Amino acid sequence: MTISKRLLLLVAGLILTAIILSVIAFFAFAKRYWTDNSTRERIASSTHLDMAFTKDSDLLFNSDYSIQVCCNHSLELSPEKGVADWASSMRFEVRPEDPRVKGSKRSEIRFRPDPYGKTMRYRARLYVPEDWQNSDQRVIALQWHGTRDIHLREGGRVPPLEFFILNGEFHLEKSWDTRLHSGFARQVDVEGRKMLWSAPIKPGTWEDFEFLVKWSVDDDGEISMFRNGEIMLTDTGPNAHNDLIGPYLKFGVYIPNWKANPPTNGIKKRVLFFDTVSVEPHAEEN
Repeated sequence: MTISKRLLLLVAGLILTAIILSVIAFFAFAKRYWTDNSTRERIASSTHLDMAFTKDSDLLFNSDYSIQVCCNHSLELSPEKGVADWASSMRFEVRPEDPRVKGSKRSEIRFRPDPYGKTMRYRARLYVPEDWQNSDQRVIALQWHGTRDIHLREGGRVPPLEFFILNGEFHLEKSWDTRLHSGFARQVDVEGRKMLWSAPIKPGTWEDFEFLVKWSVDDDGEISMFRNGEIMLTDTGPNAHNDLIGPYLKFGVYIPNWKANPPTNGIKKRVLFFDTVSVEPHAEEN
């Protein structure tokens, strides 16, 4: 065997070894995501927030959440809006001139992903300011983002579940995709979308929202939503994308339309307050 053939085989062996190790490492991280998130409560509030966790890599070892902001005004603790037993709330703000964060205009906190097939309980205490201006550009307050299969070079998609404000109303919309691979395009169309609920916002009022979600790409998926303790909807059927790792919750202020279009109605900023946001297995699942 010539030296060039030996060298070629050596290089091929090293590449194959690197690929195998990368796959093992990926599945190890995936297992950590799944097991850590299905057994205990995770909380983001003014008294639990560590502003040092600003990288998604913090989710792997250091923290239950990461903070995705651009500027000092993006996320502040605001005692004047404190309620209940909390000393202060979290104030999220996005301005049109803000630099992009993760490719768009946002100020959000991201939790770790949750598993498929297990009912999760999400709770959020939300305050829409009294001076809120209505517009036809959606402001996403909570989104459950799909964990696309980046190891398969899968493209981006709309979130499996979105809770947003549009034209003075709250909206809850779901999407699903049962395909093993959604596509390679930068933005991929999902198989289905469905508007589940809408109702007027109540500016100047603290409100409690609760979501019970069993993530699934099959007919056994379930969504229930409560507003101030009163049930608003129940939905069954697929509510996720067919990924290796389940969806993850993000909350704050996210305005995708501002990425390419100026604000309407002379709006200079968008502000929302959250007091406490928590994620935990539903009691009946424990």
